[in-house]
Amino acid sequence: MANPFVDSFHPAQSGLAKDWIEHSGSGGSATSAGAGNVGIGIYAEAAGTLQFESAAGNNRTVQVAAGAYIVCGVKQILAATTIDCHILVI
Repeated sequence: MANPFVDSFHPAQSGLAKDWIEHSGSGGSATSAGAGNVGIGIYAEAAGTLQFESAAGNNRTVQVAAGAYIVCGVKQILAATTIDCHILVI
């Protein structure tokens, strides 16, 4: 994994994710992409409220439908997120 947003051009920004990091909505804790890493998006398994820290360091809250993809750099999914989802990583 890496942070694809630090370079002006990084081929992985337009390709497929190589893996994902699972966030359990029942876990009660945040799920991080890892120190120095940034995911290229989030996949939500269920409908609900998704709270995450963006690559820019801002906390964001969005309502998502089941099966939704959030195309945004993400450092972590916050503990307040109670739906199962995944950070897409390169």
